[in-house]
Amino acid sequence: MKRYFTRSSAGKPSGPEERPSTRTTDSVPRLSVSNDIAPSDDFVIPSKRVRLPAASDPLSEDQLKRLEKGFGREIKRLAQVAKDNRVVMSQFSFQEALLGRAQSVPPALVKWDDASPRIAVSNDGFGLVVHLPGAIREASADILLSELVQFVHDGFKGTLSLAAGADGQTRGQRKSYNIRPGQVAGLFKLVRAWLPIGHPHDNPVPSRDMLKTGKGFAASLQLIAQLRLISHRVNCLIDEIDQTHSAQLQELHASACKRYRFYDILGTKDPLYMEGCELMYNRQTPLHADKSDPKNGWAVLVVVGPFTGGDLFIPCLNLQMRYTHGTMIMVRGKLLPHEIRTFPSFEYAAKSKRERALKMETPKNIGNGTRFPNEVLGEVFVCVLADNLLSDPITHAWNRRTLQKVCSSWAHIVWGLPEVWRMLYIDEESTDADIRTCLHYAGALSLDIFLDLSAFDRRLGWLEEFLERKFDVLDDALGRCETLLVQCEGELEHDSVVQGLSQFTTSSIKNIVFDWHPGQDFSDASTSLPIFPASSPTGLTVKHSFVQFGIFVGGDSLTRLEIGPIAAEAEVSARQIMDALVPCKKLTHLRLSDIHTSDVPSRSILDPKRTPKMLHLTHLAILCTHPSVVYLAISLKVPNLQYLDFESANEHLRCLTGLEKGWRNMSWSNIRSLRLTVNMVDWELCSVYDGFPRLQHLDLRGMRAGAAKLLAALHTYSRNHNSVAPTLSDIHIQGPLDWATAEAILLHRQRNHYRPDAVVKTYERGPLGGLQTFLYSVVGARVVRNPADDLVPAVLRF
Repeated sequence: MKRYFTRSSAGKPSGPEERPSTRTTDSVPRLSVSNDIAPSDDFVIPSKRVRLPAASDPLSEDQLKRLEKGFGREIKRLAQVAKDNRVVMSQFSFQEALLGRAQSVPPALVKWDDASPRIAVSNDGFGLVVHLPGAIREASADILLSELVQFVHDGFKGTLSLAAGADGQTRGQRKSYNIRPGQVAGLFKLVRAWLPIGHPHDNPVPSRDMLKTGKGFAASLQLIAQLRLISHRVNCLIDEIDQTHSAQLQELHASACKRYRFYDILGTKDPLYMEGCELMYNRQTPLHADKSDPKNGWAVLVVVGPFTGGDLFIPCLNLQMRYTHGTMIMVRGKLLPHEIRTFPSFEYAAKSKRERALKMETPKNIGNGTRFPNEVLGEVFVCVLADNLLSDPITHAWNRRTLQKVCSSWAHIVWGLPEVWRMLYIDEESTDADIRTCLHYAGALSLDIFLDLSAFDRRLGWLEEFLERKFDVLDDALGRCETLLVQCEGELEHDSVVQGLSQFTTSSIKNIVFDWHPGQDFSDASTSLPIFPASSPTGLTVKHSFVQFGIFVGGDSLTRLEIGPIAAEAEVSARQIMDALVPCKKLTHLRLSDIHTSDVPSRSILDPKRTPKMLHLTHLAILCTHPSVVYLAISLKVPNLQYLDFESANEHLRCLTGLEKGWRNMSWSNIRSLRLTVNMVDWELCSVYDGFPRLQHLDLRGMRAGAAKLLAALHTYSRNHNSVAPTLSDIHIQGPLDWATAEAILLHRQRNHYRPDAVVKTYERGPLGGLQTFLYSVVGARVVRNPADDLVPAVLRF
């Protein structure tokens, strides 16, 4: 269940940044530059044949096994430390994301830039990202780098591909590589079982890169053997983080060895559970998702190269983690789009990833011959259905048998295996024992339980009787239920539903989603029947149709409220919304999204005598709503507002003029995060700008000329007051840019002891026109510049 406006979790306070030492040899000069400053123009580009530490003589089998045991213990220790330092991304639901539902982005940037291992988990307990700095020690990482370089220069001796990557996205284009004289750039697919894109039903074969020449094939086999210890580390990490996924990969590997003889022979010296890897040299990977991977699959990255460090950024988590020599990262590649942010230095890159060349066996049928869905679902819908609506009724025995099987094997159900069937069917013939049995097993699985009334029709006269007769049983059985979904699509008798739901008195309900689609008849709705009088829900979502929610819940208990989307057919007025907000005096999070009304925008709504005062409100989102609702939102008295998200659709722009009074009434002194998506040249906020003394995150990517104007106002204010947003750490702007914008950005960085001349130099080397549509962001004291002027990161990706 998606929960809006939950508190975002940040990483642990990081200590002093640990700057890795730069390895040098006779042909690679020592770099004395910092992590944030690009090398000067007299920096010597290394020669083509870079001399790096050479690997020692081949080890015996006994030596390799002893090393594997030692590396396994080290990875296990680091994984345990990461689990102890886990960070909960409270605004991201893994199960909701698997279903394709959008997730809220934390307003504050989370930085993992120290040497502490960490793991990020979703609010429903699933792993998302694992970050292990220094997982591969420097000496081992140097040897690995030398083997990768030697493979290109002395073994493969071919031209690396600059074509599309594993899933054919733009990150594989030539412009994604940093091609410089004397440096290696390109892609090599070191994959034992490969399926070309667009041919999912063909038999797998070794990748074409391995088979181009005889020397290349021999060098590929040699490199596979050399990567044995790295592969073992990757296997150990997967074992520690996700045992179920590890078992799946091993089963797939064993199945492939039995079915394909070539796969068995090529994997004799390679313990890697996956089908292979991709080696990427000098590639800056732009924002992308691994579309060819399963939704719940993992990608493992190993970073090597003599560089000063960079960052891997995951926008949907607002998470930035350090990228240094010897780092290992595990990420849900398809579920979490990610990118490599530019940074200075020479690098090599290598990547390996999970290939969907072979498929798991089809899940066995369970219960009444129904195949379980393919995704993990931590939810059960309690569907109240009439027998005559089911062409093939599902028996209560099937419910019990299914849940018993699921409950007994729950410990083994994580990713990609047969999952929980989503529906528990309860109809008018259900006995109390049937209901209690079903809900008992659902409770044993610690699942959220929702009530879905969508299949009812007003012609079913037994609705009210059923609710009155059964809700005492549901109330008793759902004592641990915290989320309730009331979803109706048929034409129901409003008072019947209210009368039935009023019997539901459990005190555990904390979140309610009331999804009542247009077409409902509220003309005779009662206003004296509160729902859930014994509970004190703190979260409420009202969708599609609007009923004054003071009728349904005690407004004085709400802390989180979302209204929308609401269609124009619901005939909702901004005045109704304002009147309904009056009793909600404890709100901390308010979201108004896609609300369409027939009101004519009027400033009379800004009447201070009728404007509710919300002393506790800290989070306010106004997204693509009718102008009258915008007038309403900015008229609220919110002296402690900290996070503002304002997005306006183009069709509303003409109505958003003359808002100076509302903006001036709003308190800006406590604002910490501000996101604006308003494409207006004259935006009134510039006239009330007062410095944002506590602003940390500023996102103007949806603005055009307005962004330049706002930053110009910021620049002017800083000149007059000799101070500008001392806490500001993150600015996002999307072109077109002009010099005034760049100058304002540089001014921000001066107070953080950043060298503005480094950026000015970049501008002088390339015209500003080259930045027209390039995302320009300033994060902390580091600047992301034009990729044409910078080098790219070094990564091993499994």
